[in-house]
Amino acid sequence: MSFAAIIFDFDGVVADSEVRANMSLAESLTAVGMPTTYDECLRDYYGHNWQETQRRIEARFGRPLPADFREQHRTRARARFMEGFDAVPGAPAFLDTLGPLPRAIASSSRAEYIGWALGLFGLDHHSRGMSTAPTAGTAASPFPTSISPPPGG
Repeated sequence: MSFAAIIFDFDGVVADSEVRANMSLAESLTAVGMPTTYDECLRDYYGHNWQETQRRIEARFGRPLPADFREQHRTRARARFMEGFDAVPGAPAFLDTLGPLPRAIASSSRAEYIGWALGLFGLDHHSRGMSTAPTAGTAASPFPTSISPPPGG
């Protein structure tokens, strides 16, 4: 079997980000009076896009998140990530085996974060294109038919 290209999700597939993401989510929720542990975040929110995570949080606590929660949480999460994190073990070696096969990152994470992390990991040269899902979308990552190269890519 041969492939024309390969498309990767980012968080948890290329970036070993889930521990820091869930630690910061537990801290952010607790800070706004919604006490949550890291283990509860893993159990209840791990692997879900933001829309589903928010829905689950609000259902659990029976009230909406504060209007500025997402931006406040992003600030806290950025600080956690700045402490350092790395690629998923084995991801760089696997990418190196792909040779000239085109590859892309498809994710609901912000393009700026993905680009920063790829640079941090020394993997930015592996991404021939990048796409992010619409913020208001319901898919955790875009469907392959919605992938397009970045401007100039």
